[in-house]
Amino acid sequence: MIVLHDQGGTYTAGEYQDGIAKIGEFPNTSRKGNGWDNGVAQLTFATIKIELFANSTLDGKDEVDRELFNHIESFYSRIRLHSTLGYITPAERAILPLQE
Repeated sequence: MIVLHDQGGTYTAGEYQDGIAKIGEFPNTSRKGNGWDNGVAQLTFATIKIELFANSTLDGKDEVDRELFNHIESFYSRIRLHSTLGYITPAERAILPLQE
C-alpha cells in the first residue's frame, strides 16, 4: 500500500518514516509547494469511501478488497463520469488518442 501525505514535519520525521517502513508501506510525498500530486489520489479515495463505504456493513479485509475491486472495475472506471476527464469515464479516456 502507498501512504499519501504532504511534506509536513509529522510525515517527514524519521520516526514516522521508520514506522511506515516497518509495516511494509511506501510513503508518497508530493514535491515541496506542489499539493496537486496527491490531490487527485486523495479525492479519488475520498469519493470511493463515500460511494462504497458510507453505509457499509462489510465484514473483514477479504470482503472489503472484493467489494472495492468490483466497485472500481464495474462502476468507478466504466460508468461514473469524471469531471477531470471532461465528463467521460476512465475506460472511455483510455481508448481516446493522446492529445499533443
